[in-house]
Amino acid sequence: MRNDRGVGSPINEQIMNYNKKLHKVTKRFKHVKLTRVTTNREHFTKHGLHLNKKGKETITKELIKYLPTKQGNQNVAAIQLPWRDESGKVGT
Repeated sequence: MRNDRGVGSPINEQIMNYNKKLHKVTKRFKHVKLTRVTTNREHFTKHGLHLNKKGKETITKELIKYLPTKQGNQNVAAIQLPWRDESGKVGT
């Protein structure tokens, strides 16, 4: 969903319809796993388009459930990597 768009936005309707079709198509493949990701507004940046730290951690924890490990699924903390903005300044 796009949080930078208002409720009832046509693009959000298109996203929901596409996600439904994608789910329907991928159900027949055992090697494909779809997971719902957070749409909680507090997991996004101020402008509402990109995930913030909390959102990335939430999705990472969800995805880790699907990764095979030698000892089964483990609760592993997310690793946050620094990013650089257009000026080359490192941020978090």
